[in-house]
Amino acid sequence: MSPVPGEQCSDVDTDEQKSFVPPALAATRATVALTRAGDVDIDWVPYPLAYPEAKVWAIWGKGLVASNGRYYSAVGDGNSPADGLATDGNTVLYEYDPNSRTLRAVGDVLSAFGAHVAGETGYGKIQGQIGEGPCGLLYLHTYWSSPTTVVYAGNYQGDLLLRYNPFTEHLESLGVKIPRLGVPSMTLFRPRGLIYGEANTPADPKEVIFWAYEIASDAIVFQSTRRQRNDRSIAVDSQGRAFYMGLGSDLFRYDPVPNAESELGVAFAGGGWLRASTRVGADGTIVMITTEPDEAYVFDPASATLTLLATLPRPIADIELDPTGRVAYFVPVGLDGLPGFELDELDRATGSVRRLVDLGAAIEAAGGSRPRGGYSVNASADGRTVYVAANSGDPDGFGVPVFIAVHLPDSAMP
Repeated sequence: MSPVPGEQCSDVDTDEQKSFVPPALAATRATVALTRAGDVDIDWVPYPLAYPEAKVWAIWGKGLVASNGRYYSAVGDGNSPADGLATDGNTVLYEYDPNSRTLRAVGDVLSAFGAHVAGETGYGKIQGQIGEGPCGLLYLHTYWSSPTTVVYAGNYQGDLLLRYNPFTEHLESLGVKIPRLGVPSMTLFRPRGLIYGEANTPADPKEVIFWAYEIASDAIVFQSTRRQRNDRSIAVDSQGRAFYMGLGSDLFRYDPVPNAESELGVAFAGGGWLRASTRVGADGTIVMITTEPDEAYVFDPASATLTLLATLPRPIADIELDPTGRVAYFVPVGLDGLPGFELDELDRATGSVRRLVDLGAAIEAAGGSRPRGGYSVNASADGRTVYVAANSGDPDGFGVPVFIAVHLPDSAMP
C-alpha cells in the first residue's frame, strides 16, 4: 500500500501519466446530452453501467466536487449478479469532467479490495459522503446492501474505507476499520485530516456508534458506546467538531481536541431526527434537515441552539449550501410516490423555498428515464452548476441512475 497521506503531501503520487482504471471499466463512459427548461440549461445522461445485470443499480450517497473541478459519485449494484442471492455486491466510482462533458467509471470496490471470494457478501452501496483529504485524495466508505442478508465470513469481515487518487486514477482499499458493522454515513473535516462516521449493527433494533478516523495515522482515534438511535448524517463546524443524533431528538457533539463526546442538551423542537446538513456557513451556522417531520433548522454551534427555519414541502436526504452561503439546494428523496422531481432553493435568511426547475419533467421530455428521487446534491465552486445524482426506473424509481448538471442562469442565482 502506498504511504498514508497526512500533511506531508509530498508523499502523494501526482503522476498524471499513470492510470490504474481497471481494463474492464475502460469503455464505461458516456457524453452528456443538453436539454433546456425555460432559461435553465441541463446536461444529463444515464450512468453508463459496467455490466447490465444487477439486483438494482442505484445511487445512495452524496457526491463531491473536488478541488480539481471534477465531480465524483458512486453507483452500486445492490448485490450482483441478479440471481436472487445477496452476495458479490460491487460499487463503481464515476468521474465527470465538465471540460470534456464526459462521465466515466474510474474504479470499482471489488477490484480495489482484490480479495473478494465469489459467493461472499459484497459491497453493493456507498451511502456516506465522498470527501477530499488534505492532499487532494478522495475517501469513501462502503455500506452493506441488505442488513438482513449480510454474512460475516471468510474474506468479508465488514465494510471498507477506500481512497482514490485522482492524479493516478487509483482506487484502493484501506481495509475494514469498523469490523462487523455497516457504515451508512460519513463525512470528512479536511483541515485536520479527520474522517467521521456512524456504524450500525445489522440486526434490529439497530445499535449505532460514532467513530473518528485520523488520516495521518491510519487509525480509529475515537469510538463511542453503542446506542439505539437514528444514524444518517453528521454535521461538522469550523473547528472540526461533529454533531450527530443521540437518543430521541437530542444532539451529541464530538470534539477532537479532548477526543471526547458529550450530550448537547438541545433537541429538534419538531421531534425529528437529523437526516442531512450543509457545510458550515461564513457566520458559523449550519442548516440541519430533519425527517419525521420534514423541517429545516439553523444550528449555531457556538451557542448550541436550534432555530426552526422552514417546514419543507417533501422529504429530502441531502442539502447543499451554495458558495455565497445565501441559499441551499435540495431535491426530494422520491420515495413518497409523488411524480415531481424538482430542484428547489431554500433561503437561509427567510426560510422561503423557491422552485428552480422540474428536472423530472425536463429529462422525460428529452427522452430520458424520468428521475424519481435523489440523495446527492453538489454545487460547483463558482455556484453556476448544481450536480444531482438521481435515481429512476420502473416500477419503484430505481435501476436507472441518471447524472444531471443544472446550469443556473442569472435569474436563478442567489
